[in-house]
Amino acid sequence: MPYKDDEQRKLKQREAQRRYRQKNKDNPEYKNKKSATNKKYREKIKQDPIKNIEINKSKKDWANKNVEKIRLNTRKSHLWRRFNITIEEYDILYEKQKGLCAICEEPEKENNKRLAVDHNHDTGKVRGLLCRACNTSIGLLKEKQELFEKAIKYLKQNTNIV
Repeated sequence: MPYKDDEQRKLKQREAQRRYRQKNKDNPEYKNKKSATNKKYREKIKQDPIKNIEINKSKKDWANKNVEKIRLNTRKSHLWRRFNITIEEYDILYEKQKGLCAICEEPEKENNKRLAVDHNHDTGKVRGLLCRACNTSIGLLKEKQELFEKAIKYLKQNTNIV
């Protein structure tokens, strides 16, 4: 199956691997094979610990040189796994909302933080982007409209109490 770009191919491949692991997690044959592979790897490291240190050092060196690439890939992965959206789709929502929270219409107040992706926990459908405070508020009220209405009623009734 041809893919338009390498990223799309990688995403499909990761998804297939995830489904395979999920499907086989209780399969004793799969567990034994995985256990044997891990054991073989640990034995190999025991035989040549210096090589392992060199490998880890080269991985750290690469990571230090590619911080931005790692951040971007982590963000891509997070958005896709949690919300099934791409960075481009996030950016479209962000532009549509002019970089402001969909509820309080303020930008994210925390430094170096992006607006949170708000989604319906039952359907998984993305509703919009919220600041941390608004997103947390919705979560604490369990996404139940009747609790929001009770909170509004409470605030109206108790506005002038000292």
